[in-house]
Amino acid sequence: MPEIHAKRIDEQHVDTILEDDVAFWGEATLTKNMILKGKFYGSINSDDDLYINKTAEVEANITSLGSVFVHGKVKGDIDALKRVELITDCTVDGNIVTDRFVIESNCEFNGACKMRKNV
Repeated sequence: MPEIHAKRIDEQHVDTILEDDVAFWGEATLTKNMILKGKFYGSINSDDDLYINKTAEVEANITSLGSVFVHGKVKGDIDALKRVELITDCTVDGNIVTDRFVIESNCEFNGACKMRKNV
């Protein structure tokens, strides 16, 4: 039986949301989960899950101790300790390092993926 992917997001349980009318340049260090809906340029270091909405455009290297769920566009490398999920119609231009990798149909992924060994 297939595994269930793409965790449904209840925005009331998310600590930070960068709305679609916001553009951010710089480095973000997050201790809790976040939804990106707007534009983000720079780097992201997260201790929790990161959700990249279908409206988001991200040009950043991303490091997460949680999971990264991509519905939008990412240009940059993603290193997520738990998992990376590329959701239908997303685009990722960059390399991925993770323990678990899920890619749905109709995604555009231009890069390499390296899987960590689960200990």
